[in-house]
Amino acid sequence: MGTEYLPASLSENQRSAILDAGSPLLIIAGPGSGKTEVIAWRVAHLLRSGQARPDSLLVLTFANKAALELHDRIQTKIPDVNVELMDVSTFHAFCADLLRKYRPLTRMPRGFRILDEADQLLFIYANRKALGLDEIAKSRPSDFYANVIHCFAVATDELVQPEGMVAWCEQNHAKCGKDEEDLWSERETVAHAYGRYRDLLMRSDMVDFGHLQVLALQLLEEHPDVVAAERARYTHILVDEYQDTNAAQERLLGLLAGDGRCLTVVGDDDQSIYRFRGATVGNLRGFSYRYTGTTIVHLSQNFRSREQIVEHSVSVIRHNPARYAKHLLSMRGRGCDVVLVYEHTAREEVAGVVQLLRRLKEVGHINRWGDVAILLRSVRSFALPYLEALLAANVPYYVRGDASFFQRAEVSQLYDLLNFLGATKPWGDRFLRHSIVGLSQGTISALEEFKESLSDLDGGKGLRKIGVKNASDRVKITDLLDLKRKVQAKGHSSLLEVAYRLLAITGCVARLEEAGDADGLLNLGLLTELVSRWDEYGPTRNFYPFQEYLKLLREGGLDPIVEAEDDAVQVMTIHQAKGLGFPIVVLGAAMEGRLPTSARRQRYEIPSELRASGRPEVDDPHTVDERKLFYVAATRARDLLIVGTADVVEKRGSGPSRFVKEMFGEDLRAAADLGRAYLQAVESHSLAHQEPKARQSFGSLAHYLQCPMRYKFAEFYGFSTLWVEPVDFGANVHRALEALHQRCLRGERVTEEDVSAAVEETWMTSRRGEAQTEAKLKEAAKNQVRGYMRSAGSDLARVLRTETSFAMDLKSRVLGGKIDLIRSMGSQGDVEIVDFKTSKSTRLEEGRIDLQLDLYSLGAESSMGMRVARETAHFLADGEVRSLDWTPGRAEHARDQLASVIGAIDRGEFAPNTAYCPRCDEFNALCPYAPTRKGGREK
Repeated sequence: MGTEYLPASLSENQRSAILDAGSPLLIIAGPGSGKTEVIAWRVAHLLRSGQARPDSLLVLTFANKAALELHDRIQTKIPDVNVELMDVSTFHAFCADLLRKYRPLTRMPRGFRILDEADQLLFIYANRKALGLDEIAKSRPSDFYANVIHCFAVATDELVQPEGMVAWCEQNHAKCGKDEEDLWSERETVAHAYGRYRDLLMRSDMVDFGHLQVLALQLLEEHPDVVAAERARYTHILVDEYQDTNAAQERLLGLLAGDGRCLTVVGDDDQSIYRFRGATVGNLRGFSYRYTGTTIVHLSQNFRSREQIVEHSVSVIRHNPARYAKHLLSMRGRGCDVVLVYEHTAREEVAGVVQLLRRLKEVGHINRWGDVAILLRSVRSFALPYLEALLAANVPYYVRGDASFFQRAEVSQLYDLLNFLGATKPWGDRFLRHSIVGLSQGTISALEEFKESLSDLDGGKGLRKIGVKNASDRVKITDLLDLKRKVQAKGHSSLLEVAYRLLAITGCVARLEEAGDADGLLNLGLLTELVSRWDEYGPTRNFYPFQEYLKLLREGGLDPIVEAEDDAVQVMTIHQAKGLGFPIVVLGAAMEGRLPTSARRQRYEIPSELRASGRPEVDDPHTVDERKLFYVAATRARDLLIVGTADVVEKRGSGPSRFVKEMFGEDLRAAADLGRAYLQAVESHSLAHQEPKARQSFGSLAHYLQCPMRYKFAEFYGFSTLWVEPVDFGANVHRALEALHQRCLRGERVTEEDVSAAVEETWMTSRRGEAQTEAKLKEAAKNQVRGYMRSAGSDLARVLRTETSFAMDLKSRVLGGKIDLIRSMGSQGDVEIVDFKTSKSTRLEEGRIDLQLDLYSLGAESSMGMRVARETAHFLADGEVRSLDWTPGRAEHARDQLASVIGAIDRGEFAPNTAYCPRCDEFNALCPYAPTRKGGREK
């Protein structure tokens, strides 16, 4: 077979990288060189040429969004192949799947929970006493926990053993001077805490991202048969952003790849900007030494940036030692000059940049504000002057990475109201005067005059006495005081229940929805997620520890959710811009102390002799890393790069960054002469192409079918759902069924007598459940599964697959899910799709359940190439079984129905279905369209 399917626009080196066969392949891909396209075309070529099957390919990257984007690009190259059968994944997701697949060979529980970075902070905070960290956490707790988490993460990624950390700290403690005794004592405490942390994770059936990789590595190291099985499965492994791999990931890849002939890695040592997270560029530089016969292909043609941008960027990065030599060449020709804005003060620099942008817009060189990105080393530290100047100049903008979540008005006021609920003294009463409560001005004036405690008043009667004349205001205040008493009496079942009651009483969600304030509601959704996390991982329902945790988060800062605006200047960190490109880039605050920042040692450092990656390759890794950041920022520009620098910040001297001098030379005043700069109109570039297709489960579509507004609250705004069951009963039943069906697939005889053991083995205890309730639920689960086993009979011999994931493209989205059971229907190859429900059969939900089964049937056909003949819903609570024939007409109708739902979502059609309101436990009291919102009565 030829290669006529490859586009003629590919360069010679790109084609070489795509077509290489039979050797370890290292692709050095400079910025803008089309590396993602090369990976996607290489995968397409491996499939089209017959060198690989979709299920024999493993493609790894680092971020979920990058994995999804890569997945979509591959699918566009080979539309006739189901890419869903491929593993296009992050390292973390791959390791999690590996551990689940071989769970019996590990110490992992069947349903282990994975902590993300936010969960990890909460877990460590909640267990600070057990970890021995309580005493040293009291001074500047935000910085302390950030340092601890960083230390734990690096130790894990670098495969450092706790005993080694403790021994190193003890040795240094023994010989340190008196001025460092407290520091080394503290480091010893943190080293001991790391060992306790690892043990506590396992006892709690939890893992963090780093331990996912370490446990997967241990699995491979201890079980050669698993290594052999995975090598046989994956004939080709491709790794994007290879320069960002850490020591654990590299060792894991080494075991999977063997001699490396199946391995393709793509990276750029000049863009390795995540050393602070444990990434080691030495993995890329040592690749050809580890794998003999390595083919190295350089992608040196830059398709993103104009010639001047490439030349100026290279003039900076070439000062870094220990790097692959590259000869980058722009394929877009010459364009605008690279512009330097050099002023005396940092504020004058900001003013000069914004003035230049305004002038370029006025003369038509900038077509739309959305073409401009301002990139900073730290948005939180350096963005405010830019934002003030943009606002003063009437230039629209949106910000990412400014950690201002708790400064948003709606969040800040709700934070205060949560403190009001926990306050035992009258000082919290003043928060009732916040605008988010929605009281009238007369009521606010009356509350200002009253100096005693509102809790001492006799309900609405007492409020009337102090001058609160508005009846609805009296109801609202009374409800808030009742909620406060309930919280302080510990009468609540969860903190999320309290938060939702607070939102309902204030009516703020309804007001924001009616005002169309999407940003406000998105951030209230994030607030409910924070509360829900406490319910899941927090140590208690008591309100005071929860308040202290919120205080910790507020001190540390969280990024708010901001909807991207298509025609607004984007302000973000350089790290956030990695992998993106913009017509115009402003690289701001390029001053000594800002970029590069001043080097500082980690408080809980881990020495190189303990790290699996060993010593850094260079003597001054900090400056090298900062230069890479400058280079990455500069190479995001397509048509125009503007660099801003100054002599002083306020009155303190710092001076232009050394990287600015490397780019423009020593005579910066001459370089900053805008009168000599050649400028021209830039090409507009939409942001839409940067987003992967949205992924959607049937569960989320079911929310839309129940009520479009419920979908909007849960899926669009991200409001967490209230915890209804004390134990996740349905998930536990499904795990037991899966275990029994897996035994059937292994050819074992399974009977009703095996049910009790299967439920006990797979049961996951809730952190919030009570023992007595859980025991009853466990017995109910056994009864449901026994009932199924009695009715299944010979059907157990027809089991083909259990808990099988699928995904399929439909319109603008990828629909996915997990099929509970697939059964054979005879020698013709027909199959039956089975979905288990732990509820009783009800005609009220028939249409939704039928559509769910239809989606599963479509998924089985498109994802797995199966021929579906029948679909069945098995209701375990009453034993009813409902089956439908699957026909071409039904398939066409299902596609049309699903497409109609997706189209309505894409068009933003969220008309309320008020018939669902009585069953909407979470949002009935919040939604402005509910016939009656829950509130209180005046007392």
